[in-house]
Amino acid sequence: MVINLELVKVVISGLTPLSIFIAYMTYRSNVKKQRLDMEMAQDMEIFEQAVLSLKWAYDALTDEGRCAPPSADRLNWLTCARHLCRYYQIAKAIKTDLYKTSLSEHEEYWRHKFYMVLDFKELNRKDYYMNEREVLWPENIEPTSASIINEFSSWKESAIDPIDSYEVETVSNGVISRGLSAYRSVFDSLSK
Repeated sequence: MVINLELVKVVISGLTPLSIFIAYMTYRSNVKKQRLDMEMAQDMEIFEQAVLSLKWAYDALTDEGRCAPPSADRLNWLTCARHLCRYYQIAKAIKTDLYKTSLSEHEEYWRHKFYMVLDFKELNRKDYYMNEREVLWPENIEPTSASIINEFSSWKESAIDPIDSYEVETVSNGVISRGLSAYRSVFDSLSK
């Protein structure tokens, strides 16, 4: 068997650009994977701090969950509001959809906890927030901090409610209690 060296040279020289192209594509793929891995690792750290900021905010306001309604303590309200402001800043830094979705879940959990702890009659009166005899008393709750906390605890009208994407029949798979079934019938008839 005779090997044509010229043919081998042509084949090898033809494979060289292909090899270079494959090496380049592999390199690009590895760089992209490293970038995504780094982004995920950074987002994980940011996510953990954001969740911690929400917990710290709640703990500052409620004396670690022991005070409901929260004490009318200026420092507690200021500290809570500062943690919430930092939470908003930190949350903006998250880039990956996975961590954005997970953080939305945590935010909803903490929003509900804040709502529950702020849902007391005492907080509907201005004298909770201020000393009426001394309107300029330096220990009155700072209005901006109270606004930040109340805003956080409220459902955002622009928020997309995940419940709206489900049909009752789909959720229950057709199996619901008689009481719920009767309620749905009344509700549906009133909605029309």
